[in-house]
Amino acid sequence: MKSFCDMLLSAMKEFGDNNMLYYKRENGNVELFTGNEFCKRIQRAEELFVKLGLSKGDRILISSPTSPYYLFAFLGAVKAGIVPMLIDYSITKEEYSALLELGEVKTIVTIGSQLPKIPQEYYEMVPIIEIVDDVTLYDKSIEQVSSSLPKTTEVHEEVAFILFSSGTTSKMKGVEMTFVSQTLMFEQLFPKIGVVERKTHVLLVLPLFHVAGLAAAFAAIYSRSKLYMVENVNPIKISNVFIEFNPTFVVLVPKIYEAFMNKVEQKIAEKPKIAGIINNKLINLSLLVRKKYNINLGKYVFASIRKQMFGKNMMNLMSGGTALNPKVLNYFNALGYDIINVYATTETNVGVISTELGKYDSIPTGKVTGEIINVKLINIDPDGIGELVVKSPCLFRSYFKDQEATNEAFTEDGYFKTGDLAISLGEDRYKITGRRKEAILLQNGEKISPEAIEEVYTKLKVLKNLNFAVCGVQYSNETEYDTVVMFIEGDILPKEQAKIRQYLMFENGSIPSNYRVSKLLFIDKLPKTSVGKVRRFDLKQIAIDSEKGKKEIVSAEKCVDDLSGMEGKVKKSIRKCSTINLEYLDILPEMNLYNNLAYDSLSMFQLCLSLEETFGKDYSAFFSADTTVQDVYNMIDGKESTKVELEYDYDAREYPILKNKFDTNFLKFIEKIFIKTYKISYIGKENIPLNTPVIFCPNHISELDPILVLSAFNEKEKEKIYCFCWDKFTATKLKRYFLRLVNGLPIDRRSIGNATNTLRFGTEFIRQGKSLVIFPEGTRTYDGNLANFQNGAALLAKNNDIPIVPVTLIGVYDAYSKARKGLHFRKNGKRIKIKVIFSKPIYGTDESACSVINSVKDTISKNLYIQTNK
Repeated sequence: MKSFCDMLLSAMKEFGDNNMLYYKRENGNVELFTGNEFCKRIQRAEELFVKLGLSKGDRILISSPTSPYYLFAFLGAVKAGIVPMLIDYSITKEEYSALLELGEVKTIVTIGSQLPKIPQEYYEMVPIIEIVDDVTLYDKSIEQVSSSLPKTTEVHEEVAFILFSSGTTSKMKGVEMTFVSQTLMFEQLFPKIGVVERKTHVLLVLPLFHVAGLAAAFAAIYSRSKLYMVENVNPIKISNVFIEFNPTFVVLVPKIYEAFMNKVEQKIAEKPKIAGIINNKLINLSLLVRKKYNINLGKYVFASIRKQMFGKNMMNLMSGGTALNPKVLNYFNALGYDIINVYATTETNVGVISTELGKYDSIPTGKVTGEIINVKLINIDPDGIGELVVKSPCLFRSYFKDQEATNEAFTEDGYFKTGDLAISLGEDRYKITGRRKEAILLQNGEKISPEAIEEVYTKLKVLKNLNFAVCGVQYSNETEYDTVVMFIEGDILPKEQAKIRQYLMFENGSIPSNYRVSKLLFIDKLPKTSVGKVRRFDLKQIAIDSEKGKKEIVSAEKCVDDLSGMEGKVKKSIRKCSTINLEYLDILPEMNLYNNLAYDSLSMFQLCLSLEETFGKDYSAFFSADTTVQDVYNMIDGKESTKVELEYDYDAREYPILKNKFDTNFLKFIEKIFIKTYKISYIGKENIPLNTPVIFCPNHISELDPILVLSAFNEKEKEKIYCFCWDKFTATKLKRYFLRLVNGLPIDRRSIGNATNTLRFGTEFIRQGKSLVIFPEGTRTYDGNLANFQNGAALLAKNNDIPIVPVTLIGVYDAYSKARKGLHFRKNGKRIKIKVIFSKPIYGTDESACSVINSVKDTISKNLYIQTNK
């Protein structure tokens, strides 16, 4: 049987010198890859792995967002017989470390923002490959797998790669995918689903570490289709991408389809009443004609709506994760789209059950997708509902290094137990009706156990001495996913309840999105079995009864917003769209939507739609991970373009300005003059961490400070260090040349203490593996004494989990300063001594930003005192 990797390469070669992949960067540029180029990149990746000393059966870990370089590395490894481990790059540092150890990983493939998660000892044992602009060795990586590492424990030769999934238990599982399963998926199942036809245009939205995202990418390549990717894609960016690329096929989750539908219906509702009536009549007529006569009127009647939604060429839509709401399915069928709802799990590898093209019914899930998939129900109850089990050569082989879990996952006759309940509709058709046991189904289609969520929340101080339990509650039959509800036990006064709520709402921002509690209820006593286990079924009923008003559990006072004003309306939208219950939280202007109010990219997208509905304007272009409530108020007031009034006119995206060879040599010349003119010494450079980006925080004396700091490093090191500089240096050609020499990033100096601007500006470069020089005083000292330190650098370090290295500049005030005009070369008849001291890094993981920046200031102050009093 031909390997799936060879099948993909054959498809790529058919493209030849024609473009097969389009990759849109965040800066707006589009990178193009031909079929031949794609093959060459995979070949180069394969050769790199072999050169690093990797052998057949060794394992690598890939931790990165979706990009072409991800595919190059993945397929290059598989081609070389190396087993890639694909993981969710948003996991915690602790989980990352555990997977490295479990997998006996011999090479790490990642991006700059993931480097801080790698334990220090791994930098000396395994090569690290960056996949930002290519598949290349990280510049501080070792060049060979350490000979001290033992031989890798082998997986079965059938295993092609391992996908790590949270599954339905409290521990992450490695799902072993085989060569046979992938090849059969190509040959037999892709044609059966019938969505990705030859030479179409596929937009990839789901991540490649997700089984559906990987299958969509494979389907596009195998079918000789053009593939489109977007750097750091999120729901807010999707709309514009559809219009630009005009794809013909995409896979999305049901919540996004619902959001698109609601947005169109809201726009129609704003028109005269007669327009809404006509539209609804046309929707119903189009659906009726399509179901009864198989005539696609919607394609023509709703052409303008279709173009605004998914571009002018979209025909085939696929939905995965949870089941589609019948209303949503009917709506898109009426618009003329073929929308396929597929049921699958990571372990089944492919869609097990799928609605059928040409079968425009409202059943969320339908017919078994292929002859090689056998499905049946076991443990059937009197209502005909049983657990869905699957048998197929496309199934995973086993759970990585967990034979016990593997044995439990299969029946005696070799069927995989999905954990989902279904009812048979006859003729190989099934409808999913629920979930087995207590697994919580999230909006993104992931399943997670209550124990996993409880384990995360037990680490919070506020819950340390409290008994609590978590369960998933399906509040409405209109949706398949659960709301994550936490119950806290005890006779707790309303005032204390309010304090607990406030604390949890703030802490939710630091909790991984899959583990966040959405609703909090207080209960006298948790229902338990005779052996002390929580009866979660009873908790679900209590939650539903509470929602219906049958049992009042919550007695803390709800917040009431004044809806007559703009701010009250904004707060209402923020409460409605958050992933958690904000009814009891006083929303303050300085709160960050992501960090304080538990927003993620999907809920941010929903907030944009809600604000558009309320205020009649699309604000999606102004949102970022740093948006605060005050920023939203400013947007609504029309202040978004004047929020930070810049004195100088420049485009920040043009910086840093790339240096040429002349610039590099000129900077060397300046440094040589400095060294000959002054007595310069560099102290403590060994304190700088070698394997992570850092933020250098020097005291600020003169405009030459950036050159002094950079002069401590060699040319290769300089390339990875960017300096925040006052944006007045953009005003003239000469000043811009100074920025060019020091890799300068212009910034309004008032923004050094502004979390929003500093985080927005610095995070992008840290994610690329760059270190930053930030002067926390924000301006040069006039009298030689330290000024107040702003906390922007500390916030940036904390948010990106990187250290701050305090840098003390001594003697510069005597040479050149704000108060002493011109350069001075001697003091008391002797050459001026200048010292650049790099202190030990400061990590602020468990401290506030103010505490971290105060530690930086104290370190510099101490160095100044010791050195000047010698």
